[in-house]
Amino acid sequence: MRSYRMSCGPSRFANAVHALRRISLVGGVLFALLLGGATGESQNSIASKRIEFAVEGQTVRLPYESSQPIDESNPDVRRVVISIHGSNHEVYPQYFETTLAAQAAKKDEETVIVAPHFLREDHVFGQPEVGDRLLYWEVFPFWGSLRSLVGPDAIPVRISSFDVLDKLLERLYDQQLFPNLETIVIFGFSAGGQMIQRYAGSTRFETSYGLLRDVQFRYVVMAPSSFMYLDKRRAVEGSKSEFQVPNTEDCPDFNDYGFGLDELYAYFDVNSVTASRVRDQYRSREIHYLVGEDDDDTDHPGLDTRCPAMLQGQHRRERMEVFYNYLRSYYNDDISQNHSIDVVSGVGHDFDLITSPQGRASLFD
Repeated sequence: MRSYRMSCGPSRFANAVHALRRISLVGGVLFALLLGGATGESQNSIASKRIEFAVEGQTVRLPYESSQPIDESNPDVRRVVISIHGSNHEVYPQYFETTLAAQAAKKDEETVIVAPHFLREDHVFGQPEVGDRLLYWEVFPFWGSLRSLVGPDAIPVRISSFDVLDKLLERLYDQQLFPNLETIVIFGFSAGGQMIQRYAGSTRFETSYGLLRDVQFRYVVMAPSSFMYLDKRRAVEGSKSEFQVPNTEDCPDFNDYGFGLDELYAYFDVNSVTASRVRDQYRSREIHYLVGEDDDDTDHPGLDTRCPAMLQGQHRRERMEVFYNYLRSYYNDDISQNHSIDVVSGVGHDFDLITSPQGRASLFD
């Protein structure tokens, strides 16, 4: 399993590394400004609210938005929808606002929407909102890396975005907060879809807390750029429904996490989650997959074109259709009892997927 040695506090060496990192980020911002372009560092808006967690003996704060308070008792709430944004943090508020629009269209007044904000270091640089305890990640946070940082000095801690979701769910699951809660829906679009597809098979929360309350969980995976496969088989070239282990001389890491279940991240070891447990959990989880019929741009700037991703298909729609066929091959046709798919006509890789009839139904029905 992959693990990362990180100090709990700043040493002289760590301070020097962080200083060099900040200098590098400054150079990147200035270069983009000289070119007349916009950057996520200069335009990104950090969510306005904060939720606190204890990590390695210190309190950290994660930004979030919510449609109503999540720290006050509310017996009217029947459903919680957790919205996970994509990697383009410049448009972060649009994910939350689009989910609100979908809720308004459904006239769902018993739902609270919660949108945690998972930031990367280059997204928070220079932001005045970066307080002493703001939590963000040194790397792409959507697959559950523990390489997280705190505050303007980028102090290393060890908590993954999956741990954060577990802790957030624990708060929302509290019977004193929402005593009549019936359903929790966790969905993500694009990179957020990558996160939810992997989290659905990795978290032990639903199993561990399922005996405490009768709450239904649903995971909605929208238009991810890649998937976590359960074994080493991939679609045979030219087919969407035949699978075998590919010739990978030029792509030896094709099954490393999160394209597969080899070389799992430290989160899995810390939480005693094996590859076998992932396979068992994934089968039993209620997961709905959505993708636009026109999400077939092979040159989309956000499309993962690394060789492990290309083994899954040429574009997002093909990758989702192939993956659903793969699930039927891996688990047999019974998978349709818990897993379902919608290809939405007239929609590309955009937020219309959330507000489409299929998107609203998956979140609020």
